[in-house]
Amino acid sequence: SHDRRKFEIEMSAYFNSNHTPLDEFGHMLFADWDESEWLRFDNYMINCAQYYLENGLVTHEYHNLDDRKFIKETSYEFYEFVKEGNLRVNERMNKSVYYQRFIDEYKDFQKLSQRRFTKWMEAWGKFKGYEHSDGKSGNERWIHFSDGTDSVLSEDFPF
Repeated sequence: SHDRRKFEIEMSAYFNSNHTPLDEFGHMLFADWDESEWLRFDNYMINCAQYYLENGLVTHEYHNLDDRKFIKETSYEFYEFVKEGNLRVNERMNKSVYYQRFIDEYKDFQKLSQRRFTKWMEAWGKFKGYEHSDGKSGNERWIHFSDGTDSVLSEDFPF
């Protein structure tokens, strides 16, 4: 029921070190306001509340929300890793090989467990809308992501 009631809003960094509220308005927000500026703010907020009561929530187009959620669930470095095409679709991947590739490329993640890395791989599959399966062949633990266009895995055959 929580997700049903949730209304997410995507924010962007409009102000930064090169463009501040002082540049835009000639004063800092809130701290430099006089009574007139506070009245303008209060009126704006009341108008927003009235608009909501008349029209409900205004839907908008999300640009990076899914990417940001994925980064929050994993890490920005892992996002870069998969964005560069390091994970494969429609082929089995040895989990430890891909884990080692990530650790080798991003030295700050030397303490990342392989288990957590596998969870990140699964999150990537979900993020991309792929079905995933995993298993073990001999000493190799593998994971497979399918976009629906690959052939059936050999384990699926009854003989």
